[in-house]
Amino acid sequence: MRMAVFFFVLSCWFVPCNPIWAEQASKLEKLPANVWTLLHSEQAEGGKTFARAVYVPNIDRLYLWGTGGEQPARNVYRTYELESFALSSPGWIPAFPTARNGDWTAENYPPFRIYGQTGPDGLKFDEGPRLRTVGGYNSTNRVQWWDFDGIPRPSPVLTFNMACYDSLRNRILYYADGVTFALDPTTNSWTDLKATNYPITCRTLAWGSMCYDPIGDRVMLFGGGLATNPSGGAPTWFYDCKENRWERPKLDAEPPLRCNSPIVYDATTKSLVMFGGYNQAAALNDTWVYELKADRWQRRDPPISPPPMYAPATVALSNLGKVLVCESDARKLEMHHLGRTSAQKETWIYDVAENSWTPLNSDLRLENYRWLTAAPSGHENVALLVAFGPERRTY
Repeated sequence: MRMAVFFFVLSCWFVPCNPIWAEQASKLEKLPANVWTLLHSEQAEGGKTFARAVYVPNIDRLYLWGTGGEQPARNVYRTYELESFALSSPGWIPAFPTARNGDWTAENYPPFRIYGQTGPDGLKFDEGPRLRTVGGYNSTNRVQWWDFDGIPRPSPVLTFNMACYDSLRNRILYYADGVTFALDPTTNSWTDLKATNYPITCRTLAWGSMCYDPIGDRVMLFGGGLATNPSGGAPTWFYDCKENRWERPKLDAEPPLRCNSPIVYDATTKSLVMFGGYNQAAALNDTWVYELKADRWQRRDPPISPPPMYAPATVALSNLGKVLVCESDARKLEMHHLGRTSAQKETWIYDVAENSWTPLNSDLRLENYRWLTAAPSGHENVALLVAFGPERRTY
């Protein structure tokens, strides 16, 4: 399995504005518009399938945190659980804690052990720093904190879209196993926030989505499955970043629950946008907008919509009032145990204020790619896409 990363450049809207992109800007201007451009591909021994790519603007890097990939031994994964990608020198590298620079290397760092397997180290199932994820769907995510050479690290799990960037504090927030925790990308260090009033019936939640609201300084959690409540997922919850507390808002209406539907923030309309997903019976193609000032969900009914998509990669294009989605038309997929067929990944763009979807001639043919995740890039008209399948590709 390999991984890839892609650039997507929208026509007409390129506005260089960030000094650290000065050199990159000239390269981006030469890229074809409305086309996914491959930046980097590699064998996917690094894993991270079912992780959300998060862009950190103050250090101009993309982050992935998760598990999986090649196993050099029966009970460990080869690659460090946190990786970063710099556009200035494309390539995924281990994001080790700065306090251990020079001590930890890609070939030599203290690893987690896979739960329930006894490898050459001789550990029993309940000994040592182990990880346990929802990967086989026969157990739920478990986050435990361990000390490695004086560095606390949470055991990596499959977070799907339950990760987001807190732009006020320059950190990445995660929620899993009832734990709210944060990564400081400037030091690659972790903090257990010990948030209060967390949604206890969502402790076992998988396939949910999170998005930071800079207007209210809070994080929305919505959707997913495997929760221990009658609906089986997370209705709308908000994490108050200042108070370090979760709250369930009183809402007149909410979207039907669904899995793997990323939520993104549109700065122009000051709203959160969600499209598609999977309700565990069928793929969806509905569009929902959460109006932050009014604190309400609204279902949109645009004249045309993208086809149903099981797990669309979704990204907001900064200050343009537009949201991009990319995935296969679920009606054209033939599902089997090894993955999906060669159905093309379609790309659509949504004008939030105009309530209009437009298809873009930028299809990707990615056979048996199981997971796509998208992120902003620091430029208004450039989106990034990471595809997980036979390779790990970055566009």
